[in-house]
Amino acid sequence: MIHCATLHKPHVATHSERAFLRANVEAVQALLAASLAERVQAFVLTSTTSAFGAALRPAPGAPAAWITEEVRAVPRNVYGVTKGMAEDLAHLYA
Repeated sequence: MIHCATLHKPHVATHSERAFLRANVEAVQALLAASLAERVQAFVLTSTTSAFGAALRPAPGAPAAWITEEVRAVPRNVYGVTKGMAEDLAHLYA
């Protein structure tokens, strides 16, 4: 299963927080549960740098921030928050 559907950052201005939760969290949970029930071999969930938000600021003098699994996400809007929540759900189902 490859899941790429989502409300994106431009939708922050036009959609409610509830809409983001439904599309970016609840839908992912439903797909994960269905994939588990159907014994799907692999589930690919696309993410976004928006989940990291302020963590993407490079250190002084550095050309860019290096993001690894150890970097704590610091989202700046509901899009980043809900994408992070979806990632957390995917880890629970892994």
